[in-house]
Amino acid sequence: MGMFETIVFGMSAAFICFYALCFIKNKPLLRVFWGVVTMVFITLSAYNWRLALIDSGKDPAWLGFEQYPTSLILVIIVFAGGLYLVASGLKQKFWANHTAGRVIIDDSTERIKERRERHEFLIKEYKHKITPVEKDLSASELAEYFTSVLDVERITLAEVPERFLAYNFENAYVNPERIPLEDGIWHVYKVLHNHKSDLYYKESLVQHSPYLWFICEEKTGYYTSNSQLLFLEMELKHGVSVTDYVNESNWLFNYLEHYDGYLHQKRLLENMQLAKQK
Repeated sequence: MGMFETIVFGMSAAFICFYALCFIKNKPLLRVFWGVVTMVFITLSAYNWRLALIDSGKDPAWLGFEQYPTSLILVIIVFAGGLYLVASGLKQKFWANHTAGRVIIDDSTERIKERRERHEFLIKEYKHKITPVEKDLSASELAEYFTSVLDVERITLAEVPERFLAYNFENAYVNPERIPLEDGIWHVYKVLHNHKSDLYYKESLVQHSPYLWFICEEKTGYYTSNSQLLFLEMELKHGVSVTDYVNESNWLFNYLEHYDGYLHQKRLLENMQLAKQK
């Protein structure tokens, strides 16, 4: 193995560690910075290697890659990795935030008619089954309820295996001040797998995760779970106000959509459970 290959192998190991750090921390500007550092390193390494070949009297045309072909592959991989970090970091930092506030509304006659019919269906089908609340549950109250009906274990936020948690929280509509993830007051729980939680564990996303979890944040009221069924239950438990209920506002419409989605999701999982038992 040549000196250049040795250098690139060693630096590649360091770069891989920093790549992992970039994604674990989910910091877009850190991705951009380290991507630039990576590409600068590769460029300077290739330039210095070329000068070394010239000084030795060898042909610098291919920087010795015909003698050490592995070097070229490593350079391409690491350089491409740096370029990816730059592109993905810039996209997450600027493009995602730029497009997050854009809402495209289809106001065609057909679409308006569809929304009205859907609204009327949900009102007729489910409104009488809903009991409005005088006051929304707080994050701590929501967490307290689900810890009382499920067997849980308190864990730290760092133990939640969610890649996009920081982005989702900081850009949530309940977090208009963009409170950073680390500044939140969190209630974080792992749900133990037993007869109380078996239905949630039937979901594909939960099966591909280490365990079922849910979280609630006090400052914003943000909550989520890696179980779609459990998340919908949290939405329903959070409630809809008396004012929205009486006036049949869009909040009631959204609430009833969640109620409809919850019933369908629960029915699907129950059917899967029955099919498996047969």
